[in-house]
Amino acid sequence: AIDKISKDFPDIQYALVNSKSVGALNVSCLVFAEQEEAFLAGVVAASSSKTLKVAFISDDSDPQKILFNSFRLGAIYGNKKVRAISVPFIDSPVDLNNAIKNGVDLIYSTRIIDGQVLDLVAKVNSKKNGKVWLIAQSPDQYFLKLPAANKEILVTLDKRIDRAIADVMALSISGGSILDIVDDENSIYGRTYNFKNSGLTLTYLNPVTAATKSKVTRAISEIKSSKVSTQG
Repeated sequence: AIDKISKDFPDIQYALVNSKSVGALNVSCLVFAEQEEAFLAGVVAASSSKTLKVAFISDDSDPQKILFNSFRLGAIYGNKKVRAISVPFIDSPVDLNNAIKNGVDLIYSTRIIDGQVLDLVAKVNSKKNGKVWLIAQSPDQYFLKLPAANKEILVTLDKRIDRAIADVMALSISGGSILDIVDDENSIYGRTYNFKNSGLTLTYLNPVTAATKSKVTRAISEIKSSKVSTQG
């Protein structure tokens, strides 16, 4: 719809938040550095895992394969001894359930369409056979707001949607626009929000070790200064 409207009314400036689906000079796509999120999730997972087995849960699309690579790099940064695996979740949690049975105790899930991953983690933890922690995305995963969610989630990686909206509102008042290059190949303009510009943050929902906090703090600092690559 925005693609058509932006062409029909080229003198009006539009903004898409958390999407880069439209390439036009009058459309600002405000997106988030998901590879940085995945990398940091890997750092948290690997530095917190007791079994030395962590998992990335997603569909099997090419963008998700790219994010798994970032997660894997983060896991190496967090603890080189940890094994990071990619577990597909298409229609059924069977593969994830098997991964947990085989020792995975830290999970980063990018699945946003339902709360099945959270439900499975809660079910496993109710049996008290060892804690399995979930690393989650906010606000994409709406089910994080459920009362029972907090006790299963170690940390959330937070997209500061409020910052993106505030930027749009400020520039709309002044008559400006946000036209940084987001995707040069596809002529996508707008802004990428990341740890450096405070567009991404991390929230601890449950205690982690001092060593994990130290690793996370150092990783964020090195991401900001480009001392570490989240893309391989």
